[in-house]
Amino acid sequence: IGAGDDGALYAVAASAKVIAVAGRIRAQRGGFGIAFYSAQDFRSLALISGMPSAVLTMKMSPAGDRLAVGLDGGGLRVFDLKNQTAALEDPDYPGKITSLDFDPSGRLAVAADDNMIRLYDGALHRLAPMTRYATGTAETARVAPISPGQTRWPVSVPATNHCPR
Repeated sequence: IGAGDDGALYAVAASAKVIAVAGRIRAQRGGFGIAFYSAQDFRSLALISGMPSAVLTMKMSPAGDRLAVGLDGGGLRVFDLKNQTAALEDPDYPGKITSLDFDPSGRLAVAADDNMIRLYDGALHRLAPMTRYATGTAETARVAPISPGQTRWPVSVPATNHCPR
């Protein structure tokens, strides 16, 4: 814990094998970091460093092979946990990312405080963004799976949701 809210933890994501913890964790190599721990014995596994700002939200993919990371500034990162590489860096977010959700097939919905919900297919290609409400904010998004033959991707956004950050 440091000055101000340095050291504050804002996000946790877990799979059967790994637990990721992040927030305003300063990394020795610069920027902010994400700490990884074993879900079996809680030993430290790794630290991803170099995030340009604090991590506000994270979501593990259903398969446990990707970690989506929403930043306070600097956009979205998706990490391939098997190869320990960045699978996607999308800085095209003018503000904070407030929520992330994968559907069972690996597609990703991202809500941000610019009132936009951005969608990515399973290969992490960005689809057309959606605007929630002209006067509201898109703070939380949940993705529902689509059935075979279904052409619309159900994304649910609660009418009220207060993000503490």
